[in-house]
Amino acid sequence: LDIRTQLKWSNYADLRDETLVESYINLLALLVYYKTLALGGDPAQTTITWFYPVSMDEYELGVLFRTWKKAYTEVFGLEATGSRINGIPESIAPYLYYKSAVIGQSLSVDIGGGSTDIALFDENSTRAKMISSFKFAGNAIFGDGFPTGEYRNNSDRNGFVRTFAARAREAVTGDTLMQPILDNILQNTKDSADFSSLLFALEAGNRSTFSYTRLLESHKRMKLPILIFYAALAYYSAQLLRRSGEKPPRYILFSGTASKTAAILDTSSSLTQLSALFTFIFGKVFGEEIPAINLQLSPIPKEITCKGALKVGIGDNITGNTIRFWIGGGEDGIWSSAFDKEKQIAETPRYGEISDEVKAMIESSVKDFYALLDAFTRSVNLEGAFNIELHAYELFRRMREENISEYLVRGLRAFFKIEEKHIGETLFFYPLIGILNKLSYELA
Repeated sequence: LDIRTQLKWSNYADLRDETLVESYINLLALLVYYKTLALGGDPAQTTITWFYPVSMDEYELGVLFRTWKKAYTEVFGLEATGSRINGIPESIAPYLYYKSAVIGQSLSVDIGGGSTDIALFDENSTRAKMISSFKFAGNAIFGDGFPTGEYRNNSDRNGFVRTFAARAREAVTGDTLMQPILDNILQNTKDSADFSSLLFALEAGNRSTFSYTRLLESHKRMKLPILIFYAALAYYSAQLLRRSGEKPPRYILFSGTASKTAAILDTSSSLTQLSALFTFIFGKVFGEEIPAINLQLSPIPKEITCKGALKVGIGDNITGNTIRFWIGGGEDGIWSSAFDKEKQIAETPRYGEISDEVKAMIESSVKDFYALLDAFTRSVNLEGAFNIELHAYELFRRMREENISEYLVRGLRAFFKIEEKHIGETLFFYPLIGILNKLSYELA
């Protein structure tokens, strides 16, 4: 069974096909069951903890909770009580891994392929003060822009594929396992996110000296989308915290597979340059001098989600979290607010209320983000700090204001935002998804 073909998790519409979801989760439960037996474990004493992004709506989460319980009961033959199968937000567990090493307020940033979750913590509690989730993650850097339909590009127009395809083919020549996979990606599926995932997987094995990480580190143009990605994360996080009445964090804790890109952008052991970027943007958004923000990145950023949950011994579902999002407007008013996703539904505007005036507000916020990024790049030696050539950044400056509102509309349609529904996540990142995809192509 080709799981990736059966269910593409980056397309959240598939979560409404309950038959498909049930088949997928039953397979996962079977894998856990037989792995338990292979390790000499007792299935009757086995518990399952699974993680979910809080960007999912209540219906989608309901499907997952119900399906996991059903699969556990059928596969393990046991009642799926709360202590046996637990679902928790994937943004919470990484903080639990880091907790003993940090002091004060921390922001956990879990970067996956399709979505990023951020969670704010105080050192005195294992519960998040608030969580936010958005569809701006690894695929926004390496993928094909918007995930669905007519607005999705393919690997023929992807800068990372155009830049590194020849090196990739050279690396897998004669490899009977990897060469057909790469050929299928480039010739048939044309999925650029899969292309970069495969290249990262190649270097994780021991069959080749090929290193996608080293190629990206040394490329003075193709690192620029990674810099813009992290700057945008900093800008959104700062806006959300300020508009929620919170203070800047002392620590930012990275986790998730795509967070490995932080070490590609900043090769220093303590992420000194990236810390300066986050500190600069947070300070400007809050309008005050703030202490340096300390960044933490584990060498095993995906595994720490699991290890954090095991370390604390979570024995029940974690739901009812405070989920907030900043819509994206820059001025005061309803379109500039940080809403509680569950408690402020009535006050939250609907997608059908996004007028030309609102689009102009979002565009203004994107341009304000650009202005802060420009100010930061003027304050550092871009090539010396991040190994990014100035010519690449000038190209970005020339093309970045084209079609911001049009990309916003494409994002709304690509992520199935129907007009009657209340807005459920920030609009700020939608234009940047299209702009980053176009930028990588032009840089190549």
